[in-house]
Amino acid sequence: MNNYNYLIKKHDLEVSKVTKKGNITIITTPLGQFVFKNENIKIYNYLLSRGFDYFPKIIDYNEDTIMFKYINNIQYPFEQKAEDYIKLLSLLHLKTNYFVKTNENEIKKTYEEVHNKIEEVNNYYNNLINIIESKEYMSPCEYLIARNISNIFMLLNYAFIELDKWYDLVKSNIKKRVCTLYNCIDINNLIKSTDGIYLTDFSKCIVDIPIYDLYNFFNRYYLDIDFVSLINRYEKIYKLSNDEKNLLYILISVPDKIKIDNKVDEIFKIKKQINKIFIVINILNSKKEKDTSTHQEEDNKN
Repeated sequence: MNNYNYLIKKHDLEVSKVTKKGNITIITTPLGQFVFKNENIKIYNYLLSRGFDYFPKIIDYNEDTIMFKYINNIQYPFEQKAEDYIKLLSLLHLKTNYFVKTNENEIKKTYEEVHNKIEEVNNYYNNLINIIESKEYMSPCEYLIARNISNIFMLLNYAFIELDKWYDLVKSNIKKRVCTLYNCIDINNLIKSTDGIYLTDFSKCIVDIPIYDLYNFFNRYYLDIDFVSLINRYEKIYKLSNDEKNLLYILISVPDKIKIDNKVDEIFKIKKQINKIFIVINILNSKKEKDTSTHQEEDNKN
């Protein structure tokens, strides 16, 4: 507790209990509970300067430790918590967004990185299905992959085509929108009290285009959320541009590499990954329907 002694003595706190939880320390005193974390105050000062204050109140700090007010966390349904999480991400992105210069070389680099990823996954599945189909008898896992390989290649084909369209759309751009990304997607980092909702742990924040927080959120919670509804909720606060949204859907359309390692629980892991493929297909179908509806409305106006 040496790192916190200065702040404890400064505020003349009488500590009756110390609790360690991961990288945080909670102390109990007659004046209440306080949380100590080894974090950089600069990110919090920046967020406050941008009007984003959705984190526990800072009581004090020194060069390497921040002292927060302790929040009594209310437990409530995951679905509602996911909505609150997306709300705070959208507010974070809105409050901290700005435009930076870009050029075709930088955009091409992004294109090549995503294209190489798609190609790598495509080659992986071509090799995998060749091996599977060369066998006289398929294992249950191999049969599950073979049954769904057409959907896997359909998503990869979508990603290839849409990435080229995206590049044609953005290659002449001279600026792009960036913001502070939370970059620590974990719904347990959201706490709720009777006073409001807060995010904790801003230690991994980076500056980049806004979709990466959404992409990481989808990859972590795709089985538990209605991603289309959450994106709609996000865009009520922070509207994505067409090129941002297109790139997001391209990224989520690239399937994970399903690996066969003959472990006992392997079939359940593969079923989960197959479920993700169908979830993505449904999301893309929903996007297609929405795009078609939007085009029809625009045609009617004209």
